[in-house]
Amino acid sequence: MLPSPKWWSDDRPHRRAYELLPTAEYGAKPYAPRWSFLYRRCIRLAALAAAGLTTIALVVLVVRTYRVAPPPPVLYPDPTTLPPELLPPLYGRFHELEMQLPQHQPDYPLAEGRKYFHVNNTALFSGWGNVQQELLLLHYLTYRSGRSFVFDNYTWNDDGSQWSYNNGKIVPSQIPLSVQIQGPTVGASIPSDPYAPLAVIRDHFQKECPNPTIITTEEVIGTLGSQPTAGQIIDAWAEKLRSVDDPCVEVPRSSKSVFDIFVFGSADRLLDVWPEFSASPMITQFGWSPLIELAFDTNRETILPSAALEPPLYSLPFTSNRERYTPLPGLLALHIRRGDFEAHCKQLAHYSATFTGYNAFPALRDRLDEPLPGDEETRVEAYRPHCYPDINEIVRKTEEVRASEAGQGLSRVYVMTNGPAKWVDQLKRALVRKGWEGVASSRDVVVNKEQKYVEQAVDMLIGQRAQAFVGNGFSSLTGQIVMLRTANGFPMDSNRFF
Repeated sequence: MLPSPKWWSDDRPHRRAYELLPTAEYGAKPYAPRWSFLYRRCIRLAALAAAGLTTIALVVLVVRTYRVAPPPPVLYPDPTTLPPELLPPLYGRFHELEMQLPQHQPDYPLAEGRKYFHVNNTALFSGWGNVQQELLLLHYLTYRSGRSFVFDNYTWNDDGSQWSYNNGKIVPSQIPLSVQIQGPTVGASIPSDPYAPLAVIRDHFQKECPNPTIITTEEVIGTLGSQPTAGQIIDAWAEKLRSVDDPCVEVPRSSKSVFDIFVFGSADRLLDVWPEFSASPMITQFGWSPLIELAFDTNRETILPSAALEPPLYSLPFTSNRERYTPLPGLLALHIRRGDFEAHCKQLAHYSATFTGYNAFPALRDRLDEPLPGDEETRVEAYRPHCYPDINEIVRKTEEVRASEAGQGLSRVYVMTNGPAKWVDQLKRALVRKGWEGVASSRDVVVNKEQKYVEQAVDMLIGQRAQAFVGNGFSSLTGQIVMLRTANGFPMDSNRFF
């Protein structure tokens, strides 16, 4: 501790120092005792000051160490100990319906001679956009090989638990795919190809194929170089699978991904397969599940009030993706990422990223084909409006789109976002001030308990059908919306990016 200022103040008794100590200790000169005593006093002061500074330094070090040390891990309660009303649904009825598909029954007439392909290393702990893009392309690869695609649940955590935590919220560890989508990828027949092998659930594959032939990605594409395209990967795998007699083939968990993130991140590597892929049943017969369509029908007047009576989707027989999900005139949909994207956008700037593959079709506007220049600090600020725009930038973009040819007649806005409620309200007020007749957001959509944990699919259906769409070019979810809009013939200039 530093000495108190009182210690050296002038209210001390005025006594000479040499009067307090033996004279012989300082020699004969009358001034010697005074200077010697002062010298000792200075030494003492210096020592006390040094001790005080050392103490302060130690305190500062402790404080700094405390501040930079990582916080202790948050301990969440075991979900199985919580009341049932606080837990997400497990969607058992959907799994039961998947198991009841004709191809899973012993008397299935086309069972003889069937061959299967199971990819056991698909994405975990990933958002639905990442999972869907991989899922559809894997099914197309399998279809090209003449085998039955083996589909599994949308899996967040495969540790055998029923529930997991994601950003502090309890979520189902696994969700059956039929909760979110319908069509050939979850076992539906293919009208244009009635003898095509139908997709089967993983449980059925494991029963039929207890000892499958294991083939790794490295074994198949090892000769294709370091950056093979999606088309080259599919051709190599299809050829390999057609050459294998064993009806049961599996890619193991330890293998490299069939399509890694770099394939989906690069238009040059992804889009060479687009002409054939977009015309395949995986896309033309793709649909959103009855549960998702029901959420859309329930919120139809919130999303875009209809001028005329329009039959709900659930009442219409499924024909094709294009015929079912027609445009919603007057609606502009925005996909605005918040939350973890604030940090993610800085990482994208650090790595000089460009827009992902499905957000880089040659005919699209607002393209970002080359990394933005500058040092890292400059790049972070240059990337931010494209990745994490503020309210003023969002409003300016909507005005730009409304003034374009593809934006003629736009009157209402739907905001797909995970932003906090206060921020969303500020954005909505800013848009209304610009003359939009109405603005709704993901937070305004009313869903039941089963729909709550797959709300992103509801947003994607809305984005797919909007007259115009503005998305985040770095987002796979935006990419899936743009992909479906492109496949269904929406004008390319109706797809925009921040």
